[in-house]
This record gives sequence, structure tokens and C-alpha cells, in this order.
Amino acid sequence: MTRSAALANAKERQVHRVLNRIDGDENAEDIQWLKKTMSANKSIDMYAVQVFVTVAEERSMTAAASRLGLMPSAVSQNIRQLEDDFGVMLVNRTRRPFVLTPYGIALKNRGEVLTQEIANLKAQVLEAGKASNRTCISTWWILLRSPADRYLPNAY
Repeated sequence: MTRSAALANAKERQVHRVLNRIDGDENAEDIQWLKKTMSANKSIDMYAVQVFVTVAEERSMTAAASRLGLMPSAVSQNIRQLEDDFGVMLVNRTRRPFVLTPYGIALKNRGEVLTQEIANLKAQVLEAGKASNRTCISTWWILLRSPADRYLPNAY
């Protein structure tokens, strides 16, 4: 995390603390709107989305944690962070196995697509890098050959 991002997060947490201290005020509705607006402007952690998709597939945080090689508490923290970021409940934790809320279903459906797109993006970038390296090496090889070598292409 860059220093400027860390400072922005610290300032946002400070504003949340101040807003949480104001209770019983007639501006409570405005405060809730401000909190949701601030949360809406944050970027989404795609790793947390991938964790959520795994939890939704497994229908269990413990099973998802085992599949991802994480502690169950880390999985739960990722889900809570997403819920804080979106300002909605994604999972109904009172039932076993837990049930996704309508928000959770929407995130699962879109998250699966985004997770696949990220995997495709990574593969495309790596492939483009390989093609670029081949082009770069062949270009240097042509430039390094002497003018006489250009007339004898089969000599190499």
C-alpha cells in the first residue's frame, strides 16, 4: 500500500470514528448516507471477492478457509471487510449452513465472472510478454549480425 493510500485510509477511519461518536442526533440519517457514500468510493479488494466466491461455493467459511489455505478468521475478516465496503450484509450468519442475502447472490454471480476475467487477463499479459521477448530477441539478433551475414541467412 502506498503512503498516500495509507493516509487516505487513516483519514477515512478517523472520520468514521467521529461520525460514530455522534449518536442520538437528528442528523443520523445524513451520517448514515455519508458513511455509505464514503464506502462506495473505496476500491474493491479483488482478493476478498475471490475469497467470497469460494465461501459461496463451499457454503462454509471453514471449508473455504481449508480450500484457500487460510485460517477461518481470515476468511471471516475478508467477508466483513467486503460488507463494510459495500455497506450491506452479504451473508446471513444466523443459519447453518449460512445463506447468501440477495446482495451476496449478486456479488457471487458477478464475482465469478470477474475472477475468471482476472485469470484470463493474467494469462494474456504473460503471453504478450513472451511474444514481445521473442520479437525483441530476434530484432537484436538481426541488428547484431554483420552486413555480410545478411546475405548468408542459412549460415546460422
